[in-house]
Amino acid sequence: MEQKRLGFIGAGHMGEALVRGLIRSKTAEPQNIIASDIRKERLRLMEERYKVKTTNDNIELTKTSDCIFLCTKPLSAPKILKEIGHYISDDKLVISIMAGVSIKSIEKWAGKNLKLVRAMPNIGALVGQSATAITTKEMENKEDLEMAVELLKAVGKTVIVDEYMMDVVTGLSGSGPAYIFLVAEALIEAGVKAGLPRNVSEQLTIQTIAAASHLMTEVGSHPVRMRQQVTSPGGTTAYGLFALEEAGVRAAFIKAVDKATNRSKELGTEEE
Repeated sequence: MEQKRLGFIGAGHMGEALVRGLIRSKTAEPQNIIASDIRKERLRLMEERYKVKTTNDNIELTKTSDCIFLCTKPLSAPKILKEIGHYISDDKLVISIMAGVSIKSIEKWAGKNLKLVRAMPNIGALVGQSATAITTKEMENKEDLEMAVELLKAVGKTVIVDEYMMDVVTGLSGSGPAYIFLVAEALIEAGVKAGLPRNVSEQLTIQTIAAASHLMTEVGSHPVRMRQQVTSPGGTTAYGLFALEEAGVRAAFIKAVDKATNRSKELGTEEE
């Protein structure tokens, strides 16, 4: 793909994750990336760590970018889009990763129709392992979708969905890494409680989660079947799984996704 000038409005953790992933994969060169943020310390970090250009002027960023990533918090979106809307020309692609903010709202605040794609990556973009869902207002608009996919597949795997699914995506894969981090925390503490040194418990837990992920990816078997294969009748794993089911762990994960999905919907309506 021809090198595009990429602008990132918002240099928080997700903005940084995308920049790192794009540079790491050589999809973009640092000199073709510009980032803006209201926090000077974040801009200094981006300059020092990734050698990208920075600015606190969103209009300057908009004018000089071919593709603009909206990586701000949803509550900041109306003000920013009203500020830059006039300067988003018809040839610029806008990619929003803001949770819960609809295409309709973005265009309303910008005051015009846009070449616009919504995406929901996750923090896995830092290491090229994001799970990213992408949608656009016109699913037949293949050119915009292809460019967004080309950029975002550089930081992980992508799927294309209808916009109404994006809140669920946010609740599942957008927030999902935090759920797995919590699982890791719990397993580490369980190992320590049972008598393992903390560093040993951490190493075993992290490698166990990595191994389970690789198995599901490489073998391609359904998680239910893989769980059954490692659960011997009357064995230690069967007893451990019984305890998890008895504690309602499965229902807790379902509830977590449901709550996060609903919060994503709320974020999309708070500034309408």
